[in-house]
Amino acid sequence: DWLLLGRELPSWRSTLALVGVVAGAAGYVAADSQFALQGVRAYAWVTLNLASIAFEMTYGKMITSNVLFASKTWGQMLYTNALSLPPMLFLAVSTGEQHQLGSLTVGALGMSWLVLSCFLGFGISFAGWNCRARISATAYTLVGVICKFLSVLLNILIWDKHASLVGLSMLSLCLMASAMYQQAPLRTDDTKNESASLTGAAAAAPPPEKLGMQSEAAQASSEDCRQRCPGRQADEIEGKQLLSA
Repeated sequence: DWLLLGRELPSWRSTLALVGVVAGAAGYVAADSQFALQGVRAYAWVTLNLASIAFEMTYGKMITSNVLFASKTWGQMLYTNALSLPPMLFLAVSTGEQHQLGSLTVGALGMSWLVLSCFLGFGISFAGWNCRARISATAYTLVGVICKFLSVLLNILIWDKHASLVGLSMLSLCLMASAMYQQAPLRTDDTKNESASLTGAAAAAPPPEKLGMQSEAAQASSEDCRQRCPGRQADEIEGKQLLSA
């Protein structure tokens, strides 16, 4: 956020919240049985996923923030979905799915599930881009961490292979720390520009000694003008000399 997206550094509260998330994640890994058996290799794909998410959240937001759409959320949503069509068509052709279209039969129930999935995907895409446009990249990532907690609860209820009590406690720590995070505000250059302009104006202004010398020279010139040019002409010349000084 600070390096690419023009935001200030996080506050002490947000820094402690991020430290809490990292500590909770480290504690979960330490309590995982797969990590105890396989070591770092058990989290190779997790590490790759973490790196891709960090890159996508920051660099992707930086690119989309600089692209102007008539409607920001709708434009980003339709643009990204349109970009996903060519890879999907390539996968369909490479796996030979086009040969199954002739024998494909879709009933009312299948079409209903298809339409429902389209609406759900539409809602997820719109909600995601709308949320991303309103908050920072770090805050949006932490929102995703909180949302993953629901999938963890479903995993506990449905399957028997899930995290231990210590691992669930570490996930709870991540959840509470994420809730304490406050996004950093955008950096503003108004104060810097104002102070720089004041500094430049002060540097360009003549010193007080020079102003005093100019004032004394103008007064002496006006006294000399009164002696040589009496009346209205002297007043006009005096005014011109004071303006020029």
